[in-house]
Amino acid sequence: MANAVEAGGNGGKAKKSGGKSVRNLVLLGLLLVGLAIGIPTWWSHHNHESTDDAQVEGHIISISPRMMGLVTSVRVIDNQPVKAGDTLFTLDDREMGIKLQLAEADLIAAEAAAKGGIAGAGAQAAQSQKSTAQANLDAAKSNLSKAKKDLDRVRELFQKDIVSKAQLDAAEAAFQSAQAAYAAASEVTRGTAYGIAGANAQVRAADARLLAAQAAVDAARLQLSYTAVTAPAPGHVEKVSLEPGQQVAVGQPVMAIVDAAPVWVVANLKETQLARVHPGLKAEIDVDAYPGRTVTGTVSSIQYATGARFSLLPPDNASGNFTKVVQRIPVRIDLPPEANRDEQHALRPGMSVSVSIDIRQGG
Repeated sequence: MANAVEAGGNGGKAKKSGGKSVRNLVLLGLLLVGLAIGIPTWWSHHNHESTDDAQVEGHIISISPRMMGLVTSVRVIDNQPVKAGDTLFTLDDREMGIKLQLAEADLIAAEAAAKGGIAGAGAQAAQSQKSTAQANLDAAKSNLSKAKKDLDRVRELFQKDIVSKAQLDAAEAAFQSAQAAYAAASEVTRGTAYGIAGANAQVRAADARLLAAQAAVDAARLQLSYTAVTAPAPGHVEKVSLEPGQQVAVGQPVMAIVDAAPVWVVANLKETQLARVHPGLKAEIDVDAYPGRTVTGTVSSIQYATGARFSLLPPDNASGNFTKVVQRIPVRIDLPPEANRDEQHALRPGMSVSVSIDIRQGG
């Protein structure tokens, strides 16, 4: 009986010892698991700055007409891909066409009156008159010189009583007539110079009117081109709010194009996370839309002001009660070209992502 009780006591002790060993093994296993998870987690947090306040960004172009008009056709729908130069919609061009015809008619009239036309002919006529006047002046000068020599000879002969007083008077009269003719020819020559100056001024005025008419034609053609609104860049059309027959105003947004150019990521890091962040660091980006897909990017730049400074009502810490709030600063992360070309996992502006920046080279 005593042996039986002793055996039972030894069995209980062995059972307790075995249970304690299992418990110790479990605790040791949990400790090892905790270390296996905790150490990499601590290491990751120590060497990375992470945030889930991040989005994909891209170029979104707002499309609006450059002139007021009536919509005649809409050639795109939402989500439609377009190339640069594709026509998106058209406006009624009849009024602009009439204005272009009027401008072209004015241009023809200006060309007729310009240097090669009426004004040019007037300048040529004035130049011809000057040539004629100069020839008459030269002839008058020659006649004056001859009359002067004749008068000198007659006076010399008169002093020797070889010629009569009547002949001397005739020579003096001829000399005075030649002087008057020369003076008249000189005035005519000066008058033609003024005529040439006036004709040249008319030519310049006509040339100016020609330039103005050409500019008016170019402006009318430009206005006519505004009646066909084209895509400024390749991408996809979104938010089409336009129908044929609708009246649109200048600058009225009627659709948008999501540019096909490369997208990037903006991560809004807390100001306390920026001590070791600088351009050039690598960043891992997890896209919420594609679980398990990670994209590697590069920190490109850090914004020079907090996001709150660009809000509609920026905080004014100098007034009222002050509550300190950790601010966030946008950090731009550029993506590799292959990430932008992946059609199966397309990154679209506005998508939510999580960012982890490797700061082991942050200094």
